[in-house]
Amino acid sequence: MPLTPSTLDQVEDAVRAAIRGVVPRFQRARDQDVWTPYEKRTASAAYTRRFRLEWELGSWTSEGLFGLGASDTTTTLHVLTDYTIPEQHMAEVVEDDHYQLRDVLSAMAGTYGIIQIESMGAPSIYDEENKDHFTADHAYRVRYLKARA
Repeated sequence: MPLTPSTLDQVEDAVRAAIRGVVPRFQRARDQDVWTPYEKRTASAAYTRRFRLEWELGSWTSEGLFGLGASDTTTTLHVLTDYTIPEQHMAEVVEDDHYQLRDVLSAMAGTYGIIQIESMGAPSIYDEENKDHFTADHAYRVRYLKARA
């Protein structure tokens, strides 16, 4: 089945929906809040797994797919996620979430014009003043067939 070109907005909507559907598999995290999107730069310290999507400027993929009305584009997606959990559980929860997001997002290949989504390595952690509240940057390289006007 051929890929249908998509806009970045369509890809973002699909990614956001896929992340919202993730049920945390890490046992200590199961009773934490579900994945919830938000648009503001800061989240309430009362929530865990509140996320926002930030995209870097994409560029055409060398040796990629091109056709009438579409171009193979590669960009970086940052799933910036706020966590409010005890500091001693931070590493194991964030690591498991990263692997789970990787599995869910990579499975999107072949839909919404997505060619491939791959992890760019371990997430970066940004500590807040309160050590039980921090932000993780789960970064993924996204390759998709971009619809051109």
